[in-house]
Amino acid sequence: MAIAPPTSKRLNLFKLKVYSESMRAWFRHLKQRLSGRPAQPARPPEPAAVQQPTLPAKRYANVHVHLGGAGLANHNEADGAHILRAADRAKDTLHVSIDLREFDTQSKQNVQHLQTDFHAGLRRLANGSADIITSELAVGHYAAPNAEKRPGEIQKYCKTIFDETYRKLRPGGVLVLVLGDEFARNAVTSALKQTHFQQKNINIKAIPRARVQKGSYWLKRYAEQFKGQPYRIAVRK
Repeated sequence: MAIAPPTSKRLNLFKLKVYSESMRAWFRHLKQRLSGRPAQPARPPEPAAVQQPTLPAKRYANVHVHLGGAGLANHNEADGAHILRAADRAKDTLHVSIDLREFDTQSKQNVQHLQTDFHAGLRRLANGSADIITSELAVGHYAAPNAEKRPGEIQKYCKTIFDETYRKLRPGGVLVLVLGDEFARNAVTSALKQTHFQQKNINIKAIPRARVQKGSYWLKRYAEQFKGQPYRIAVRK
C-alpha cells in the first residue's frame, strides 16, 4: 500500500511546531544569560510518602474486627479458637484480630492478626471498611496503658476507641460490646454519648444467666468469680 506524500499544509504545521520549540529554547537560554546564573538541573520528583498499609487488602463480603480475644486460651482451647471457628463458619468474611498477644491464625486466608494495641490496629483499617467490630471483656474493662483503672480514665480511653471505631465502620455497621458488670457498662455508655454515635442507636441488654452459660469460657468464669451482671451493648452507625 503506497503512503501518500505529506501535503504542504502538514509540512507547514510541522515547521511551525519545530520553530516554536526552538524559540522557546532560545528565550530560556537568553533569560539565563541575562540573569548571570548558570542553568539549574531539573529537580527530581519528590518520592511518594510511604503509607501504612490498610486492610482489607482483598475484597470480602464482610469484615469482622475482633478487639481483644486473641489470647482467650484455657486448658481446652488454643489462643483465638473462637475466632478460628467464626472464620470457618463464614469464609466470605475477613476476620481481623487486634491484640497485643500472639495468635496462630493457622494460615487461614480469611484471618488477619495484628499484634498491636487497639488504636494502632484500627488505624490499619481503611475508613468505612468494617461491617462489625466486637469486643468481649476488653473495651470497657481497661484504661489506657500506665493509667489508673478509675471510672474517669476508663471512660476517657473508651471514647478514643469509639471515635476510631466510628470512622472504621461502614454506614449501618455495628459495634458490639460484651461487658462483665455495671462498672464497665457505665463507663462505656458515658463514653458512647460523647461520640458521633447517636444515642437513640445505643441498645443495652442484660445477658441472662442461661445465655452466659452458653457463652465463652472467660464470660462464664468472669460471671462466676465476680458475681456481676453481664451486659451486651450494641450501637449502629
